[in-house]
Amino acid sequence: MDLIRLSTPQKVLDALKQGEKIAVFSLDEQNLPQSKLSDVIFGVSPKSESGAGLLEPAIRYLRHNYVKDVKLNRLAELCEISPCYFSRLFSRYTGTNLADYVNNLRLRQACRQLRSSEKSVVSIACEVGFVDCGYFYKLFRKKYGCTPLEYRKGGIDTAK
Repeated sequence: MDLIRLSTPQKVLDALKQGEKIAVFSLDEQNLPQSKLSDVIFGVSPKSESGAGLLEPAIRYLRHNYVKDVKLNRLAELCEISPCYFSRLFSRYTGTNLADYVNNLRLRQACRQLRSSEKSVVSIACEVGFVDCGYFYKLFRKKYGCTPLEYRKGGIDTAK
């Protein structure tokens, strides 16, 4: 085992990125390692570098609150970053903007409800967070190539 002093946070981060194992040692008066205090049990994953780690509070919030009127400022607050930076990072990480991401969550939930319940399409649209049923129909048709009622009857694949 080679001992290398990682004296700055950047050196520690670089070592973690390269998959190095890191341990913390106590030092004597001459700054020589004495006894191992602990292993560092965390690492840096590619996801956290791409924004997933930073955006995790917002993603988790969206998955549980997509029905609500979602505000960019609230999500940025959860992540402790500016709304502008949040928006850029969110688009880069998810491949879509916030409004489309929320609409896709709502549409997927609408599909589940269309398959599993006999509720009216209007009720389902409202329950998943759409205020305007016409807009719901338009988005649904654009994404799945059929109306919600056609989907319910035909069980069209929602893998799109």
